[in-house]
Amino acid sequence: MESDTGHLMVRVYFNEGDRAAKESLAKKLIKELHDNHLVAGATLQRALAGFGAHSIIHEATILHPEARLPLILEFFDTAARAEVAIAHIKATGSTTVISWPISID
Repeated sequence: MESDTGHLMVRVYFNEGDRAAKESLAKKLIKELHDNHLVAGATLQRALAGFGAHSIIHEATILHPEARLPLILEFFDTAARAEVAIAHIKATGSTTVISWPISID
């Protein structure tokens, strides 16, 4: 998706239990975005609760702290850099990626 403003906001959805090559997908994505200088910065957020396509609500409790909660990886950058990062993220699989053009004031 090419942006008219020259910048894209990108949000990547996946679960905290997702893995890529026996490594946490969250750790792998953050490390690769950083180490390969794919974007200027990124934020990884853990949800308090959530549900997906199977309509099962997941939430962390004292008795069940690891509930496969949704994770959101978010970043923005120039459209060109963001598109390279998106292609890299999509290649890992197990994610949903959305993006939209933004203007930076």
